[in-house]
Amino acid sequence: MIELIIVLAIMGILGAVLVPSFINMRNNAKITGDITTIKTVQRAMDVYFIDLDTDKIGTGSNLITKGEGLGATPSKTATSSNLLTDSTGIIKALHDAGYMDTTQQNLQVSNAGIGYDGNHLFLEIPNKLLDKYNDSAKNKDQGWLK
Repeated sequence: MIELIIVLAIMGILGAVLVPSFINMRNNAKITGDITTIKTVQRAMDVYFIDLDTDKIGTGSNLITKGEGLGATPSKTATSSNLLTDSTGIIKALHDAGYMDTTQQNLQVSNAGIGYDGNHLFLEIPNKLLDKYNDSAKNKDQGWLK
């Protein structure tokens, strides 16, 4: 009976230590997936701007003006949660022009937004997740996060 109690105590301790680590790894995987999505869209945008010799993509609140920012009145700090999914979003515009295979892309991280600083897209995530992601590993994706 004592052996069973000891085994259960050890399993409880291991569970208490490992569960938070697994949750953190899951969140990090979602963030990494969203960064990959943004990098893919950014590359397609760069090719779109060069091929079509233009500096605008999207419409309305999802208008991106190269060198300025995001929105109908471009702001370098604006973010949008529907930039990738809206019918006026950039993925739809890139798809219609033949630069992407899909018409929309959903973010995996809840409460995340997409921003555009005039040159690059970035993923804006809640500070709590951002701090854990930056602390978890030496990652190369910090330029894609805000």
